[in-house]
Amino acid sequence: MDSYTSSSIVENLFSMVEEDNTLFSVTIELLTKCNWKCKHCYIPNHTSDGLSKDMVFNIFEQLRNLGTFEIVLTGGEIFCRNDIVDIIEKARQMFFKVTLLTNVSLMDEDIISRLSKLHLYNISCTIFSLDESIHDSFTEIPGSLKNALNNIMLIKKYGIPLTIKTVLMNQNYSSDKELQVFCENNGFEYSATPIVSSKNNGDNSPQKFRLSQEQLEEVFLSIDNVDDINSRHLSMNDYVCNTIRSSLFIGYNGDVYPCNTFNIPVGNIYKTPIDIIWNDSDILSNIKNTK
Repeated sequence: MDSYTSSSIVENLFSMVEEDNTLFSVTIELLTKCNWKCKHCYIPNHTSDGLSKDMVFNIFEQLRNLGTFEIVLTGGEIFCRNDIVDIIEKARQMFFKVTLLTNVSLMDEDIISRLSKLHLYNISCTIFSLDESIHDSFTEIPGSLKNALNNIMLIKKYGIPLTIKTVLMNQNYSSDKELQVFCENNGFEYSATPIVSSKNNGDNSPQKFRLSQEQLEEVFLSIDNVDDINSRHLSMNDYVCNTIRSSLFIGYNGDVYPCNTFNIPVGNIYKTPIDIIWNDSDILSNIKNTK
């Protein structure tokens, strides 16, 4: 299939999704606990065990009835949960396309072998630098890079698609090229962003890690090239964000958001079924349709 045909299929798919108001993709924050202590993280407290397994399975049932196609599982660190493989297996049994957002450090060969049989769409992990002193200074966990890279190579061994992503900040932006080459040499996807968000409680301290204007000018063309971003003209008829027109973010406490960086709840799954939130929330409708 040539790239033109492939892109046409994707365009047609998302046209149908928008026309039918389909909830195409949902990201579920399973917990906030994490074994890394990343200095720039937008989550203020890593203490919650999050959603129970029964509630997660209930969410899956609701999303299956809504025709949702894609589920992204995130945390915190999802492998802090003892039941995480059960949850992943359930999602695949229900024929969801599944992506895992994880630092991969808590995985082992037995877990990776089990996951390799589930036909995951992707495992996405963050590496800040291939320089151990830089990477581990962000996670504040000695040996975290070495541990992550060991499991990354096991994931490659078992043939699971992998994306390495990085947040380029003022202490690691010079690591961008080396990470790109590492991914190219190993057949991994690579993604980079300069976006550092404030914490969800309004604490702006992570902003001190943002790139300066001069540093951003050094790397932004590289970032756009990696993520295949091209300049285009916008009109008054363009939506502010196309992604949130077909997706939701469900937080560890049941709060529902347009996405993980739009910190205005539009409902809570413990109080309101997901289909009513998706179809009847005036707040969500206004956000989705903003141009």
